Amino acid sequence: MGNEINPEELIAEIHKGRNFRNMDQQLTRQLIIRELNLSNNRKEIIKNVKSKLYQIASAFRNEKIDDQTSSDSFGDLTWQNQEAVKEKCLSLMKNHASTRERLPILDAFYHNIFSNLPPIDSVLDLACGLNPLSIPWMPLENNYSYEAYDLFQDMMDLINGFFHHFQIHGTASQLNLLENYPPNQASLTLLLKTIPCLEQVDKNAGRNILAQIKSKYAIISFPAHSLSGRNKGMPKNYESHFHEICNPDIWEIQKIIFPSELVFLLQRK
Repeated sequence: MGNEINPEELIAEIHKGRNFRNMDQQLTRQLIIRELNLSNNRKEIIKNVKSKLYQIASAFRNEKIDDQTSSDSFGDLTWQNQEAVKEKCLSLMKNHASTRERLPILDAFYHNIFSNLPPIDSVLDLACGLNPLSIPWMPLENNYSYEAYDLFQDMMDLINGFFHHFQIHGTASQLNLLENYPPNQASLTLLLKTIPCLEQVDKNAGRNILAQIKSKYAIISFPAHSLSGRNKGMPKNYESHFHEICNPDIWEIQKIIFPSELVFLLQRK
């Protein structure tokens, strides 16, 4: 069914849209192929794929991010002027809903998490959004390394500009986490508020990704409310789900509760 429709043509058409033009095309292809098994209606397929892409990724973006990716985004700021650096990072993080929700608790968030960890000298940030801009709040070791991955190339360009400007040993790359997992290891893996999004495409995504984490420590979190601010019993449901997909034979699990986020700190046994 639907063999007469060329998936590559649909990808090109979908990615013309402002919400999708910087997104990893592999995910779009994955969704199109799934839709082609259900329908041969071109308009219906495009509509459904756009809707799913928006739900799992584009809804979190502020379109202003398109104007923030130039190499001079950080002007003449220096790392020594930490207050000015933080102010700039805060203004940029407002352009992504997931990081914006965390801003009111940002100091407590990373203080509490890192107080429960040994010294960390390398970080793997999966489906990172703009979270690497939180590095000024992370008490990382000297000469740390930071690898970040997300679906949107323009956001990765911004993060790479941040790394380059402040001479941070880091890289930011486009990646579809449903199909690929980074080969490099790190002391700490971050997967923040991502599992529910990915499980809209693949119900086993959370379990599969957790099984691939090789770090000694990992931080996995879930939203405490929806983008519209509704709770709907989400923390309780997410906690139950997390314990279903996380292997207790591999990980020791510690729960940390924040007003907007449910966090699990994992330590490999």
